[in-house]
Amino acid sequence: MEKTGQIVSILMADDDEDDRLMARDALEDAKLVSDLYFVEDGVELLNF
Repeated sequence: MEKTGQIVSILMADDDEDDRLMARDALEDAKLVSDLYFVEDGVELLNF
């Protein structure tokens, strides 16, 4: 996969804090340059 140097924005909806931390760690380990946002439920997702 070719890296383009573009910033990727990721919005993740998950109500489990451990899952959110695991996702954040995995993206950091993958060295994915990103803006990472979390919401806890569908209402917050729609309001985002």
